Amino acid sequence: MTTFRAWVALGAAAALAHPLPSDPPAALDAYAELARADLWPGFEAASVPLALYDGSRTWLVRHPQPPPEFERYAESDVFFVEGRHAAIRANAPVQIHGVWVAGATVGGGATPRDDASLVLHEAFHVFQRRRHPSWQGDEGVLLTYPFDDADVLAARRLETESLRRALAETDAAKVERWTIAALEWRERRFARLSPAEQAYERRTELNEGLARYVEHASLDPRHRPNLPEAGFEVTDLRGRAYETGHAFGVLLDRFVPGWKQRLEGQDPLSLDRMLADALADSATEPGEFPYLQAAVERRARANVDALVRERAATREAFVADERWRVVIELGNPMFAEGFDPMNLTVLGGGEILHTRWLKLTAGHSFVEAEGHPALTEPLGAHPLQDGVKRVTVGGFEERPEARFEAGAVLVAAPGFSARLQGAQMTFEGQVLRVLARRR
Repeated sequence: MTTFRAWVALGAAAALAHPLPSDPPAALDAYAELARADLWPGFEAASVPLALYDGSRTWLVRHPQPPPEFERYAESDVFFVEGRHAAIRANAPVQIHGVWVAGATVGGGATPRDDASLVLHEAFHVFQRRRHPSWQGDEGVLLTYPFDDADVLAARRLETESLRRALAETDAAKVERWTIAALEWRERRFARLSPAEQAYERRTELNEGLARYVEHASLDPRHRPNLPEAGFEVTDLRGRAYETGHAFGVLLDRFVPGWKQRLEGQDPLSLDRMLADALADSATEPGEFPYLQAAVERRARANVDALVRERAATREAFVADERWRVVIELGNPMFAEGFDPMNLTVLGGGEILHTRWLKLTAGHSFVEAEGHPALTEPLGAHPLQDGVKRVTVGGFEERPEARFEAGAVLVAAPGFSARLQGAQMTFEGQVLRVLARRR
């Protein structure tokens, strides 16, 4: 296989003003190979712009107008910049210079092909953003979802187990039997959920589940999702949707020929409904497991009790941390411009502890914490959508730098920055307290 470096060396190297850096990541060559497959109607993986961080450089591929900080790699359509570009925060689609690109960190996979399949997952998200923006679930639903309802949790796990059995069977009648059981458990569970909560699961299955389906299909035509026998953790609804969406895709391959083309022409469809419609006239009885059901229900009640205790302990540990912290009392509400839904704990009473990343903004004011725990307290009924009235950021080993500038308080520390217009500040022991006046 011709690598990027070998390709440009065929005539471009002589034109360089200085030596090339090390090769672009091997995942690029592996991606080019995987992208040749026909994975989804209309998805041209080989044309999607990419931004890959390999641990030392960020590589930009097929971008029509790279930002000035990027340098061309010989005479190819590959550009690079030293270090991790600010746009690459996680494996996700990002905008660079007004263009959506598939952003990913590579080098962590077992092989370059594994890395490439992950990049393909993000490239499919770029395709989805253009063709199916309605597929994205409202992540704010996770902040109010009834994770403390043991009956919902038990039904969710019984649905997962039914899907797992359906995919493990080779006998067609048994596959159908357990597929119908999974759909029935979903119907019972959804009867206890709000329309917004139902929509979140279905849209996340379309968005993340189908990206996971494409990712694994690129590596193995006999791909299967990862559905753990014990079910998913109590609050791992988003991670579960990756696998259940993938599972529904595999089952649709069996029961609904042409389902991908149907989705491309009719956005309001959901994966489970398409499957339910296909099996609506089936005379097959759903699979049953009465002994397992009782055990699952007992474990769900125990897990929910443990969740309540864990939330209380998490809050107590945050409050007890004696390292430096910043407490910001907001005169006007600030709103979440960004947060990581996979790394937060809903504490109850509207409080949320963000453990990886949070950014709040209001006018010219902002607060951003990355790698520091940040506790938000809501202004209204919803933890974030109605605004935040107070945020406490902890875990600072040293005193944060704070100063007044142009009528604002500016605070800076590794992994933290804030600008609070029209605010006052005081130091009280290990606490920097910032009070923003109402405007």
